[in-house]
Amino acid sequence: MTCDRENHLRRVKTLFLKRLDLKYRRGAKQHKEELWEKNDLLDEAIDEVTDLVVYLISERERRNEKDKSLDHRSRR
Repeated sequence: MTCDRENHLRRVKTLFLKRLDLKYRRGAKQHKEELWEKNDLLDEAIDEVTDLVVYLISERERRNEKDKSLDHRSRR
């Protein structure tokens, strides 16, 4: 891999590990039972993926609206 790709990968991994740590600790505080003892992990994962799809679609819509607004302003 190129040096730029190695650096990019390093940044992604660093950010991911920081976010993983924060998210895990937040979840541990919110949910008192141990994650590995939960019986409904699959259902919870499906709920999380559903949220993710909603977030992604919402972000796409937001960006499209922003792009339309910028395009409209540039035509003036």
